[in-house]
Amino acid sequence: RMLGSATGGVLDSEPSKDTRGELLPQEVELARDTILRSLDEDDPTSPYLEQRLQMGKLIELVRSTASMSLAPDFWGAILETLGQGSADATLDWDELTAMIVAWLRDSASFASAPVGASFSAPCSEPEPERTESS
Repeated sequence: RMLGSATGGVLDSEPSKDTRGELLPQEVELARDTILRSLDEDDPTSPYLEQRLQMGKLIELVRSTASMSLAPDFWGAILETLGQGSADATLDWDELTAMIVAWLRDSASFASAPVGASFSAPCSEPEPERTESS
């Protein structure tokens, strides 16, 4: 498991609510770091404002995270949300940042839910930009 080493490798197959509450945000942070490294590796010479990540690549990275997670249901809900878009779509830094911040909020909601409860990721999509009407 991804964060097994953080607890000395001693984790139950069913993590407790307390364990999830402490470790799931750390998983989100590790996923964030992986996403950022991927952006830098894919296009290291472009200025960060021009870097974009394909949705298909993001889905691949989230699947990898889910496979090593203490809370695969959390990541599964995120994958369902991400799967609603086109795999060819691209996300810029602002969109990725909004999405990752939403995942951090979602991780707190998930962690406070009873173990085994179903979860949907309502905050996993960035909110559309709002424009002021004249």
